[in-house]
Amino acid sequence: MVDVGQQEAMARQIEDALGAREGDKAPGKGKILLIAALAVIVLAGAGFAGLKILQKPPHHGPPVPGKIISLPQETLNLSDGYLLQVTVAMQATTTANTKLIATDQPQLLNAEIMILGGFSYPELLAPGGKAAAQAKLLASFQKILGPSSGQTQVLAILFTSFVMEAG
Repeated sequence: MVDVGQQEAMARQIEDALGAREGDKAPGKGKILLIAALAVIVLAGAGFAGLKILQKPPHHGPPVPGKIISLPQETLNLSDGYLLQVTVAMQATTTANTKLIATDQPQLLNAEIMILGGFSYPELLAPGGKAAAQAKLLASFQKILGPSSGQTQVLAILFTSFVMEAG
């Protein structure tokens, strides 16, 4: 932004430059050019200030849901010997780095096995059991993937298939 002191200094420089060449010009033309130059400087400064005032700050609201990314189906042992066949999907954000998610897929699958394998059949059947498993997976996936553009990359964990059976 151009302040008043800078505008005055620029006006003096323009006036000096015009004054050096005005010996052969009529006295009124130099003043007209000076006034026009000052008007341009003032308008430019006002326009710049107006743009700065009207610009909205960047939005740092809640993450916006993006793609749903499915992981391959897994069959694993629960802690009490029962089997679980599960397919997990992640609700990614619009800022998520999908290339990083693909690269880190082995770590995500390992976390899935370790976390779900720590549950027992009765724990997963109990009210809130699957929700507890989803919450643990979400925290683990968010830790593995880290933030992208200052926001979490995964909003939710979805079970698209969940079958338990006796082992």
